Amino acid sequence: MEGPPIAELNAGLKAFRDDLVADDLASKRVEVACITFGDSVDVVTEFETAAVFEPPWVRAAGNTPMGAAISSGIELARLRKEVYRQNGIAFYRLGLPHHGRRPDGRLGGRP
Repeated sequence: MEGPPIAELNAGLKAFRDDLVADDLASKRVEVACITFGDSVDVVTEFETAAVFEPPWVRAAGNTPMGAAISSGIELARLRKEVYRQNGIAFYRLGLPHHGRRPDGRLGGRP
């Protein structure tokens, strides 16, 4: 993914952050972590509140190890949920936004 699609992803990350900050309730309740995956899987930001989240500038690079990135995200969420449990904090959902295209460029999740 490069060119307009990666530019749209970067614009979407910024819009996501702006929308979170603009929503009083979401800005108090939502925490965001960011994992990139290209040649490697990298945790760019640990979980942080919308007020301090600065979207990274992402770029296309190499392969798309989405499975490893999902596994990394699940582990990051598991650890965060454990912190919530230890501190008696209720939590609700986990989401995984991504660019929506398979490595072959088609939309959707099934061949």
